[in-house]
Amino acid sequence: MLSVLVILDAWPSAQTHDLIAAGRLPEIQDWLTSSGSGIFDTISPYLSFSYSSHASLLTAAPPSVHGIPAHLWIDRPKSRVFNIQTAAPRRAAQAIDVNARTVFEHVGGGSAIHGLITRGATRIKRPLSKDPVVLIRHLINGIRANRRGLHVCWLPSVDAAGHRFGPDSSEFLEAICATSRALDALFGELERIDVAKQVLLASDHGMRPSGELIGSAEIRSIVCPGLSSNVWVNPLISRHADLDKVNALTTGGSVLHVYLPRRSKVDMASSVAGRALSSGKVALAVLSDADGQHLLTPSGQHTVSPTLTPPVGLFDAYPDIFQRIAESRVPDREPDVTLVSRDEFYFGKRVRPGYNWGRHRGTHGGPSALESLGVAIGLPVETGREPIPIHRLLRVFGLPRQTHVIDDPSSLFGDG
Repeated sequence: MLSVLVILDAWPSAQTHDLIAAGRLPEIQDWLTSSGSGIFDTISPYLSFSYSSHASLLTAAPPSVHGIPAHLWIDRPKSRVFNIQTAAPRRAAQAIDVNARTVFEHVGGGSAIHGLITRGATRIKRPLSKDPVVLIRHLINGIRANRRGLHVCWLPSVDAAGHRFGPDSSEFLEAICATSRALDALFGELERIDVAKQVLLASDHGMRPSGELIGSAEIRSIVCPGLSSNVWVNPLISRHADLDKVNALTTGGSVLHVYLPRRSKVDMASSVAGRALSSGKVALAVLSDADGQHLLTPSGQHTVSPTLTPPVGLFDAYPDIFQRIAESRVPDREPDVTLVSRDEFYFGKRVRPGYNWGRHRGTHGGPSALESLGVAIGLPVETGREPIPIHRLLRVFGLPRQTHVIDDPSSLFGDG
């Protein structure tokens, strides 16, 4: 069995469906027709970052199992800041819970091209280029070398275009079209190979326009007014987190992670959430403590439970919000307060002169539909029409639910 998984970074549901309907992705449309498969919506973890989404996809488990809550977090037992954007791949692999086995470990190896999650892969390629043509060429070479193996390839160019130009730009749409054209070489190669094969293309998250920056000074005024010296915003240089101070972490997206001092967490958490919501720039606040999780909005507080249905209308812009928050809980790593900005704003330490002309035009990380909904291309046509959680994608093909003890499937998606 030849198994191929291509991760399409930041391919949003709405734009992808629109481009296919407009005939601008003929390569994908032709492949769907010839393979008899379909295209369906997917939904990322509650925090829609690439690393946590890739971990969910490649372990068939939510963050509460694989242990990766976002790109950036504090490990409380070690009092250390972990930033996947600056970590070596080996450290990134070690951050995954030891009991959460990757798909490479399930099948006993495989090739990873430009991957974020590579633990267990026996062949790892990290080309300097993000060009989809170059990456697809490496993928095809790997397939030619092993026609009965597992091959996973990550294509990040669309995400880069979205951050630079915005997901509502012509440059972003052209990046999707260019990736589709690059994929045509892969589809042609697969048609020429006369072996049993299973192929899946899946996006890890969506994207929304950034809006106005909520910078360090305003973050400090929300988190701890009058005591700004006690607030560390992104304490990354030393990698050490002083847990007797307030640590506010953001990677320039829709969410701000707030880790509070060991003392007086409960009262302080409520105050932080209240100030944030009253600022008019924050849509949601999630409080986590030993008793559970609570979702706060300007209209009130809601206890998070995967068995409860959110009030009709209140969370329409945040699909499956209760379930996704509950499945993303990582107690030793999750913040005491998570703030989710309104769509008109985003969190960041500062505007970097010269970076994207002083603006960050596209962002993600939050639980809104624009940021969370992606696509899966190549699923069986009988797959349900509801958005599929990304950690269940490979299970659609038969990969078992992640547990501590699991029988190895003989192929990526099932028994093959």
